[in-house]
Amino acid sequence: MSNEPKPERLGAIFVDWDNLVIPVEMDGGLNVSEINIHLTRALLEVSLRFVDKAHLFIFTSEGNINRNYFLEVDAEEFDLELIVVPSEKDAADEAIRLKAEELMNEEGIFTFIFASGDGYFVDIAKKLKQAGKKVVFMPYSNDHFHNQYRVLLDPSNIVFLKPHIR
Repeated sequence: MSNEPKPERLGAIFVDWDNLVIPVEMDGGLNVSEINIHLTRALLEVSLRFVDKAHLFIFTSEGNINRNYFLEVDAEEFDLELIVVPSEKDAADEAIRLKAEELMNEEGIFTFIFASGDGYFVDIAKKLKQAGKKVVFMPYSNDHFHNQYRVLLDPSNIVFLKPHIR
């Protein structure tokens, strides 16, 4: 039995905040503050199944998320960056795609987590897998998840956030 420490699982997490918040709001039952806190907690808890440390990028077109919500839920494992994008269709998606491509060849980042369910990321997910990276998707629910990912990903790399929001 080896006493060598297990290597850290490093990753990059891309959160399309607006893509997640809208279905939570549609479900009802939570006010804005509760959505921010519970969704944030679920995102971080599920992410820790796949990575030990990560660059966490939160993309929002509305600036409706406060960095402090992430700091309240023990986010020490994550290097957090809040990115506000223009309120244009696909602005957050395109910014996420560009950031993922930028980090694809960065040494040490092996896991790419997309907290979104729309189909915009199919091409970058394919590129990442071809480059030998692990790709994980965390949509809010099955109703908000593009079917092309089911063919592309191992089912264990798809985690729906809805059951984790308490």
